[in-house]
Formats: sequence, structure tokens, C-alpha cells
Amino acid sequence: MAVKPKKITPVKRLKKKVEPSRQMQLFEAIVNAESDDKRKEIAQTIRTMLELQKLDTTQWRGLVATPPRSYLEKILECFYTQTNIPLEIPFFAGLHCLSAYLLKRGCYINFKGQKIKPDLWSVILAQSGAGKTFASNAVTGILGIEGDFSNPASSARFVEELERNNNGFWVRDEFLELLKAIETQPQLAEMKDYLLRLYDGKKIERITKKDEFVINDPALVIFGTTVLETFIRSIPPESLVDGFAQRFNYVIAKNDPSRKMSDFALYDLSEHREGIKNSWDDMIQNIEHEEYEFSENAEAGFKSAFALLNNIEIPESFYRRVMFRGIKYALMYHVILGKTNNIIDEVDMGWAGRLCAMHLKDVGKLIEGHEQTDLQNLLTLCSNAVERLREKGKPITPRNLIFSVNRIKNVAEARAMLAILNEG
Repeated sequence: MAVKPKKITPVKRLKKKVEPSRQMQLFEAIVNAESDDKRKEIAQTIRTMLELQKLDTTQWRGLVATPPRSYLEKILECFYTQTNIPLEIPFFAGLHCLSAYLLKRGCYINFKGQKIKPDLWSVILAQSGAGKTFASNAVTGILGIEGDFSNPASSARFVEELERNNNGFWVRDEFLELLKAIETQPQLAEMKDYLLRLYDGKKIERITKKDEFVINDPALVIFGTTVLETFIRSIPPESLVDGFAQRFNYVIAKNDPSRKMSDFALYDLSEHREGIKNSWDDMIQNIEHEEYEFSENAEAGFKSAFALLNNIEIPESFYRRVMFRGIKYALMYHVILGKTNNIIDEVDMGWAGRLCAMHLKDVGKLIEGHEQTDLQNLLTLCSNAVERLREKGKPITPRNLIFSVNRIKNVAEARAMLAILNEG
């Protein structure tokens, strides 16, 4: 008798379970509350939690990576007091100006016999209208380190521009458009290969019947900005972990809820310009070397940072590249701290590790959740909807809130949000 083959059921791919945040757990509790008294009690707990969260945000996360009395601190003070622009934008604009200055001067790090140039590649992700262009132009203008690399319309023009401006500074708005064009437009098809070679400092050459371009030891500082929401919609998580995408640092620059747009009708930086420029000039006067050596203590500091930060779940190759940039950051902090010798030490590397932690966390956010919705985001949507209802003279009811906010699915959720907002 023939044996009937056993039917094999295909194994379904399991999705990683994402545990809801503590705030979302409380929100679920208020949705399922059995009485108004319980609902009010939980709502008060959530309001207290959100107020404490606001207090935490008064300390900008990048302060841990900002040496006191440095030109970076003066830039942050200027933009914090005079604008509502996310501080990541001017901070990294200022850091890339130093990167460009050091690259122009021919400075490099001797790391175990390997020559590492201080060429940063970063993409700043901020909301539309966050002041990306204004901030980058203001910082580069104050410091006198203007971008000198023109935006190429083709791969051929990129090589021509690189030959003219090797070791240049490329400041590029709407950087996402360039990344998309590289993938889709024939005239930019070779750009990815050129950028990969540029990142590694390998020779780039383009030989045609009319021209011959050969660039030895190429390098470029890249400071790109683009809209966070558009980037999230356009770049899937799997694209972020390919070799090309990993060449860039990604920085998420969110608006600061404590600095409202209505409080800053004009961005007047005039009172701070001289102080920032003087601090910058004092710093660069201390640069006396081209070659900087990575000491044994700095290597130990690198290994410690490498071990301490590896709990952030991102692909290993991405993690290694981010941490390796810490060597470049260590040179910059050596200069920012006013040191005149050419020995990078563990203190320099310690500051660099703090900056690497910022990058790793932002990469993790982009790969894991692509901006997962949390209670604060939902609360903002509902608060705005309530204001619109009030302006139109409509009653603030669960039913009207459901019609106004797509993410509110039922009366219980609407009632919970209104309780948190102290409405009704």
C-alpha cells in the first residue's frame, strides 16, 4: 500500500512583537476602565506623566555631547533663545563646518597605521518648515565656512566638480531627492559607485573620448537635510541597511514643544554672531598639526564605548560604521577642547562616544518603527481636533472627535482621550 505523503504546512514568518510603551498601556487601561472615577484617576496619572516628560525635554539631548564654553555651546545658546528651530540642525551644521575646515587643512588621524580623514557624511531629518535651510546657511555664514561643492546634474558633472573641489564641503538641501535620483535617473546611475569609492578614499577616474578625470585620495564633507516625514514614507527599513545607506549618519531633529513658533516671529541672531565667531577663531588658532595620533588610552576608550553601546539593536555592519566614525569625532573634540598637542586621548574619545550614541538611537528609531505612533502623537492630534471643533462652535463629544481623528476608532478611545485632555 502506497504511503500518502504528509502535507507540509509552510511556516509563517513571525513578526517581532513590539511591546506597547508604558503610556500606551495606561491609555489601554483608561479605554477599558469600568467607571468614570477610575477613568479620571488614570487620566490624571497620564497627565502627570506627560508633564514630567515635558520637563525632561527642557534639557536638549545633545547637551551631553556639547563641551562647555565651546563654539558649539554658543551656537546652541543662540538658536535656543532666538528660534524654535530643532537644535540638532545648527549643532551638526557647526560640527560639519569644523569637519570641512580640518579636511581643507589636510588634518588626519593615524589610527593603527591607517590614515583617517575627518570627512563627515550626515543627513539631518526634520519636519517641513523646521528651518533646515535657514539654520545651515546661518551657521556656515557666521563661521565663514561656506559650502563650495556644486550640486551635480549628472555623474559626469559630479566627477568634474570633485576634481575641482576635492576635499570640499557639499551642503545639500532636499537630500532625499538626490538619493532617489541616483536610483532612478540614468544620468546619475554611476553616482552610487563614485560615492562608495569616495567614502573609502579610493581613486576615482572617468575617461571618455573627450576628457580624462583622475582623482587620487578623494574626500568630501557632506551635510544633507531633508524632510523627516517624506524620508520615512520613501525609504523602507530594508533600504536603510544596505551598504550605501550605511555610509551616512542619520540625525532626527524634532521640534521642541517648549519653544513655540508663535514666540519667535523673527529669527534675530545678530547679538550672538560676534561671540560665536570669536569662539570659533580662538579654537582654530590652536590647531598646529596635520597628523594626529590615536593613543593607547584612546583605543581603550574606543573599545569601552564600542562595548557599552552595543545594546542598541541595529545591524552589526551599521553599528560598526557608526562607531568607526567616532574616531573622526574624537579628532574634532580634541580641537574643540582646545588641546594643542597631536595626541588624541580617552577624554576625546569619551565625548565622541556620546555623539555616536545619538546616531545609534536615531538609526534604531528609523529601522525599527519608522516613527511608531505613541500616546504623545495621538494626544497632539486630538488636542488640535478639539481646538478646531471649538473654533467651529461644535460640541466636544466622543462622536465628533472620532469624525475628526482617523486614529480614534471607537467611543471608548474617544472618551479616554477627552478625559486626558480634561474635556468633558
